[in-house]
Amino acid sequence: MHSQVNQVVNGFNGPTEMVLNGNDLYIAEFYGNKISKVDLSSNSPTPVTVLSNVNSPYGLALNGNDLYIAESASNRIIKIDITQNNPVITTVVTGVSVPYGLALNGNDLYIAEFNGNKVSKINITDYSPTPETFVSGLTNPSSLLMHNDELYISDYNGGKVVKADTSINNPTASNVIAGLNYVFGLFIDNNLLYIADSTGRISNVDISLTSPSLNVIQTGLSYPVGFAKYNNELHITELLGNRVITLDAITLSMEGISLENNLSIWPNPVKNELKIKGLKIETSYSIVNMNGVEVQSGNAIKTIETNNLIPGMYILKIKNTSEMYYNKFIKN
Repeated sequence: MHSQVNQVVNGFNGPTEMVLNGNDLYIAEFYGNKISKVDLSSNSPTPVTVLSNVNSPYGLALNGNDLYIAESASNRIIKIDITQNNPVITTVVTGVSVPYGLALNGNDLYIAEFNGNKVSKINITDYSPTPETFVSGLTNPSSLLMHNDELYISDYNGGKVVKADTSINNPTASNVIAGLNYVFGLFIDNNLLYIADSTGRISNVDISLTSPSLNVIQTGLSYPVGFAKYNNELHITELLGNRVITLDAITLSMEGISLENNLSIWPNPVKNELKIKGLKIETSYSIVNMNGVEVQSGNAIKTIETNNLIPGMYILKIKNTSEMYYNKFIKN
């Protein structure tokens, strides 16, 4: 299943991982040696430089106003206050071996040491923190993701995703899924773990299953790395594509999506004409089937003809001003 690419933001130089703060998406530019941000509420999102002269930044983690940055070429973690117009760099810890992914769990900052083949952690409240090994025996760990006290780790050259319990001492990493190509970024939504790899694929697995199978949802990307979800859409960086793309999240996870209360559709099931209540102006819409394929699009304000749809379940997507609304309906 391929998802629909809704939007592309260009103008980056090797974008890797991202963090979201309100409407602002912060992006590490690995080859550009800087941190940028994009206002996702803008009609024309454009990168703005937040911090320059950073040595190959990769992973990001946000704690309040403090943005933690893995400066991979300098083997250190730094932080800045994102409320400052001209932020001052503070060194948090040095001596980590090519740090890539970062993840926070309370006061503990986990660090993927790409060349150290391990994940370390520090306490960010310590005056002079010293890295301690959390999990070793990895093969170039790249991205980290915290979920319910479990740390998910993309084992880049190991071709797998593993996880370790952060609530216990000296945990053993267990496989989530193996047999992958070089693994980069990770993202979890509704028990679906999304995985980016260097072959240009985005895949997911259901982590609620004992033996999950891999579901490829997108191919043809240029080194996808970072994920962020905003407004029911999934944003993904392309390291070699020098851009951030937006995939329609409705085609990634069909659960728990509905129209806002002031918009409604009827009848449902529908035969020939779907009526809409709550739109004040003519608005663009699209209809996708349950395989994520767009089957109809156009503009509407009160009705949408459905007589050309074959019987089955569909998702109606409506863009009203800057918001996206979704609802399921059945065509009889």
